[in-house]
Amino acid sequence: MRRCELVGEPVGLGPHDHVAWAHEGTADFRRGLVAFLDEGLAGDEQLLYYAPREQSEMLDDVAGLAQSSGLLESGRLRIVPVTRRTSDFTRLETARMMQGLRDRVADALSGGFHGLRMASEVTPTFTSAEDSAAQLRLECVVDQITARLPLVALCAVDGSSVVGPPEQALFAMHHLRGGLAGVDAPWLSAIDDDTWLLRGQVDLVNRHGFAAALAALPSAMSGTALHLWVDQLEFIDVAGLRALVGLADSMSDHGRVVLHSPPSWLSKMIRLAFGDVRGLELVGGEGWIPGCAR
Repeated sequence: MRRCELVGEPVGLGPHDHVAWAHEGTADFRRGLVAFLDEGLAGDEQLLYYAPREQSEMLDDVAGLAQSSGLLESGRLRIVPVTRRTSDFTRLETARMMQGLRDRVADALSGGFHGLRMASEVTPTFTSAEDSAAQLRLECVVDQITARLPLVALCAVDGSSVVGPPEQALFAMHHLRGGLAGVDAPWLSAIDDDTWLLRGQVDLVNRHGFAAALAALPSAMSGTALHLWVDQLEFIDVAGLRALVGLADSMSDHGRVVLHSPPSWLSKMIRLAFGDVRGLELVGGEGWIPGCAR
């Protein structure tokens, strides 16, 4: 099981780790980025840095690397400026990017590296609702791949902008997060293909961010069932339940949402608040909702 915890700095990370880190501006970002990438150099990982920034600025970002000379020429470091708006990426392109990331990991391994270490600064992608939704779809892709392959990923965002549901959703989709311990979001992390772990609390403060994160999950599905392990869920309010039920209903014509090992209180809350729910299945708990698909 992947650990879900707060980290002080984007260091001490290894394969399968996916961290969201709130920095305090350019200088702090560069400090954390260099520390993250230097750790990859020490672990003989290939480095990938991509961001919606000019290449010259990105080169300045990594200038503090301990072995900066020759990294680009040798292929140990790849810098990829992103020139398109995130919202321009369709769901089909998201699937292609999923395969492309798998291929990058495979290329790193075939090149003799121990894995791939990837970093990005995504603050500019949260300037519109469309860009935010597209970025969350990409985060779903990255987290599922990170859960299975020797990939460690850093998603950095300017802490001064972490104030709304999209940013809460971003932090919810990383099983490690740091820089802003006060960011209130449940833990939602990939376990396997189409399978996610939900931990923590969904309440008045973070329920909109939770709903945004939840809505992004189907974009990275390879099958017809979205599996959510909820045995470690501590609390969820009615609005959070409404997001779960709404997702199941939206998928009911072509798939379903499966809640694994729901606590008895969760089953009772769904039954009392919503009755029969299309496209929702409860497995392994102390009861299921009459009328749900089984």
